[in-house]
Amino acid sequence: MLGDDVWDFTDVAGLPVQLALCTRRFDFTAIADRRWRLVAKELVLAMLAPGTRRSLRCPGHIAPPCT
Repeated sequence: MLGDDVWDFTDVAGLPVQLALCTRRFDFTAIADRRWRLVAKELVLAMLAPGTRRSLRCPGHIAPPCT
């Protein structure tokens, strides 16, 4: 959930085996300001779903090359 301060993806099926368990957890509690914490969560969410329309509007988004 977007409102959660810790996102745990350790039980997600289909992730690469090389992805260490410690990198499957996003802990946003280190960001003291709640507004910036929300910005960080939205950025990570946009990076996890790069093909969605809203993600394509993000400043600094690098679109995949057209084939």
